[in-house]
Amino acid sequence: MHAPRPRLPGAGLMTAAISESMRLARFKRLTSGESKGLHGGLLVLLDQGIVSGLSFLTGVLVARSSSKAEFGLYTLCLTILFMAQNVQQSLVSTPYTVFSPRRSQAERPFFTGSLVLMQLVLGAVLIALAYSAGGFLTGFEEYANLGPVLLCLCLALEFCLFKEFARQVNFSHGWNGHALRLDAVVFVLQCGVVGWLFLSGGLNPQRVFLAMGGACAAAVAYWLYGLRGRVRISRAHLRTDLNTIFSFGVWPFLAGITLLATNQSYPWFLTSFHGAQATGELAAVLGIINIINPLMLGIGNYLGPSIMRHYSEGGASALHRFVVKTTILLIACMAVFCVAMALLGGQLAAFVYGPGYAGVGPVIGLMSLGVAADVTSFGFRGGIMALEQPRRLLHINLVQLALCVGLAFALIPPYGKIGVGLTMALCNAAALGLRILAYRHAFSQRGRT
Repeated sequence: MHAPRPRLPGAGLMTAAISESMRLARFKRLTSGESKGLHGGLLVLLDQGIVSGLSFLTGVLVARSSSKAEFGLYTLCLTILFMAQNVQQSLVSTPYTVFSPRRSQAERPFFTGSLVLMQLVLGAVLIALAYSAGGFLTGFEEYANLGPVLLCLCLALEFCLFKEFARQVNFSHGWNGHALRLDAVVFVLQCGVVGWLFLSGGLNPQRVFLAMGGACAAAVAYWLYGLRGRVRISRAHLRTDLNTIFSFGVWPFLAGITLLATNQSYPWFLTSFHGAQATGELAAVLGIINIINPLMLGIGNYLGPSIMRHYSEGGASALHRFVVKTTILLIACMAVFCVAMALLGGQLAAFVYGPGYAGVGPVIGLMSLGVAADVTSFGFRGGIMALEQPRRLLHINLVQLALCVGLAFALIPPYGKIGVGLTMALCNAAALGLRILAYRHAFSQRGRT
């Protein structure tokens, strides 16, 4: 539990001097971007609302200004971006979140500097891999028009990844105000450029990714300027930090790779069996489902560091209490979400994306169940990571991936988008059950400390 905030002068027995010192300390904390407790959680949710709102608005404008096939290609490139972000999360952001709180104040700037260098190198490697894979795929008829869109994504990818790394650094330190300002810069710039292109009739997927990269580049420059003095690079620290990251990060990396291969494979399966136009319709489904993103990702960004802090400060018992309370809250939220999507999902899709997307309601209902199962597992995943058992997550994700591939080949060719929804719901439900069992086993091994 977080301690209550100190009250301002005039509250009870506090002397004027003590109250003034507390007021100044609180002012300094808020203006520096450091926020904890309820205030910090609200800032995280607001920040994620900005990020998800921008993504949703951009997708709507692309759908309104493009054909279903072009919208499908845009969605395929977004899955590549999400894959790259997941690799980054596993190799850079997750180790930073786990180990940064364990560093002293003097060591932390060097640890941050080491991961900044690693982020830059990783971004370059991912760009090369994405472009090479795209060159291979364009040889197939279904992906013949993917090349120009993918090229623009690759031009923007380094800046998009670095901006996401900056967000996670802010969250891991509790600098939620800084994260909010960072994403506000991206929102204003990207929304302005994309909106202008839409109104002028010049919007297409290629220009969207270029606008995205430019906005993220400006935000990264702003973040680095604000972080001056808090990032230092040392060869001695770099060697030690990289050894620490790789010794821990290999399991989150492999677990993340298998999980993202599952989560991002659905549009690719659908394109292979039914073409890019069907994927454009699936993109509308994903757009409506992603209405939950501000809550889902905001909770994820807040939950990861919070789980690490609870375990670091209170041991396994404090961790378990926090995981249970969080899971109960997530179940309640997801129940409301699933009912709303089942009743209103199809109408929302037609209203937002146009009458051509009116028949996707049943798919939205099925996929909302899959999203609910995935979100409910957030606390258990974080608990397993805090207990330093990432290998368990890898084993679960491998089972989920194998189940996804088997169900995809069985259900997507005959049932199309409905098959995608069924596959996602069944895979995520099975993974949730396995994560609960793995967390309970890891917790019982660690003991109630």
